[in-house]
Amino acid sequence: MAISHPAASPAPPCPPSPGVGGVPLSSAIGDLLRFVLSSHAAGTGNPDHDPAAFPLSPSYCARLLNDDGDLFGKLAVGIEQCLDEGRLPGPPAVAGIPVGEEGPEETEWEAVLLEKGAELKLMYNAVDFELHVQEPYFTQLRAEAKTVEGRLATGNYNRITQGSLLLFNKCLLLNVEAVKKYSSFSEMLQAEIISNVLPGISSIEEGVKVYRKFYTEEREKSYGVLAISVSKPSVQPYTTMTDILAGLGYDGLGRLLGMARTAGQVSRKLFDRCGRNGALEQDAIACYAFIDLSAA
Repeated sequence: MAISHPAASPAPPCPPSPGVGGVPLSSAIGDLLRFVLSSHAAGTGNPDHDPAAFPLSPSYCARLLNDDGDLFGKLAVGIEQCLDEGRLPGPPAVAGIPVGEEGPEETEWEAVLLEKGAELKLMYNAVDFELHVQEPYFTQLRAEAKTVEGRLATGNYNRITQGSLLLFNKCLLLNVEAVKKYSSFSEMLQAEIISNVLPGISSIEEGVKVYRKFYTEEREKSYGVLAISVSKPSVQPYTTMTDILAGLGYDGLGRLLGMARTAGQVSRKLFDRCGRNGALEQDAIACYAFIDLSAA
């Protein structure tokens, strides 16, 4: 009679390691643009940027995000192409509709794209490791309320050292000030100031429960834990993207969206496309009309 043996417990799977090396700008533009527009749509804006210097209203930013992805996708592709080429597409022509006169703003727009595009490329090329965090931890890191990130000591996490540049969620850069290894999250939370690791959590027991949502106890015992102390540099991708959007304004963004600036009355089609949002109509239209060529 064959004797059955209990199956051996499988080894804990290795948690995903962070991405290593420079990050292509093309892979980050969409997330970066969405983050900036979402911040302004929610009225939180960019704490590192003068709100008065940002010309786009929250309703306009929300409309770009909520158009079933059509406007947002078109804008993300347009910005990516312009940053790559260093110039804007030519103004679209519509038969029978007089196009507004070209002015010096085109030169200003391209200067913004060249300067800020180069800044973004330098930032992303300098990245050593790319990580992702959920909320509220991303907001806490951005606000510098959370200054220690706890991870398992596995894979590429073990390559992170003092001086490494980390990119979180495609849009937040953090410098590594120190890396310490502990045998468990409990030991880490006892050694580090818990409010720096998990703001809002008051006890070690609560803190361990937070990490248990992401890592099993088996993994923790197998790999150990890293406490990665970080600081926030003044130069940030989301600040540069904010500068790009502010520099382009409604006119420049309209160009990227394939809209013609026209003299005369506002098209009925524009009102329909704007969802009859009075605030947005005032923002986007001003004294001229934007006609969406793709919807013609």
